Amino acid sequence: MGPQDQSFEQAATKLREQTKTRRGESVAIFKGFRKVEEHRLQLWHKSGGGGREVARQRSDMVDVLLRELAAAIIAEVAPKGLPEPLAVAGFGG
Repeated sequence: MGPQDQSFEQAATKLREQTKTRRGESVAIFKGFRKVEEHRLQLWHKSGGGGREVARQRSDMVDVLLRELAAAIIAEVAPKGLPEPLAVAGFGG
């Protein structure tokens, strides 16, 4: 795990914490996360980050964003949890 991966994991942890503690602000939290992470990836790419690595990190960022968004929605509409498992799948870009 390189410095970019560690930075991303810290951002993902922060997103998770914010969505739990700042209910009702979810849209702003998710938009802010995406904006900050997209900017970080652009800076990394401009400073010499390889295209494949940047694309992988962006894919990971979108995965985290969707996972945390789904978790926040579920927590809001079904605080006791879902009666059955749920799968979220993304196809294409």
